[in-house]
Amino acid sequence: MTKILISLCIALSVAACATRKPAPISDANKAQVEEKSITADGAGTQGAGGAGGGQGNQAGGANGAGGRGDGSDAMNDGGRGGADGATGAGAAGANGGGVVPGKNAAGALSQRSIYFEYDSFAVKDEYKPVVQAHAKFLVENPTAKVYLQGHTDERGSREYNLALGQKRADAVRRIMAVLGVKEGQIESVSYGEEKPKNPGHDEAAYTQNRRADIFYQGE
Repeated sequence: MTKILISLCIALSVAACATRKPAPISDANKAQVEEKSITADGAGTQGAGGAGGGQGNQAGGANGAGGRGDGSDAMNDGGRGGADGATGAGAAGANGGGVVPGKNAAGALSQRSIYFEYDSFAVKDEYKPVVQAHAKFLVENPTAKVYLQGHTDERGSREYNLALGQKRADAVRRIMAVLGVKEGQIESVSYGEEKPKNPGHDEAAYTQNRRADIFYQGE
């Protein structure tokens, strides 16, 4: 009998425990739980966003660095182009003076003066090979250019000698033109008696001063 009563008490106690309701959660506790949950979720979201932003910034920085690298290469290429351009310009400037016969030019091409008789502007036969040699050189080198300078001796007026010197330079020019030299390759000018080759005042000096000289552009 005693055992039955003990078993019954135990059964009633278990039933009472099973039917007891849990203690209610207060609003304050509920707010604390929600705040902790939001904070935890926000931290996770912010952490993910920060990591993503960091990766984006790193990628952007890498791309930016690459862009600067490309710009630097472009600047380097531009610098090299500028250097090449400068070099090319220097070369052009060096050659810009025109083509001239070499210092080792021989024969008629090595002669640069055509001499005339007193008060004459006719090219003598002995000097025609000189004019022909230079004309041939000019035809073969279309970028070359010559200046023909006419001179006289000191006899006669200044005005007369300037006119006579021009006629002598033009006489050489006409022969070159007939031989095929382009008009733009020849320029003629007269110095009259102003630039004597020989400063003497005798016939030997006069013979050397009655002339037309050939000068190439760049000399």
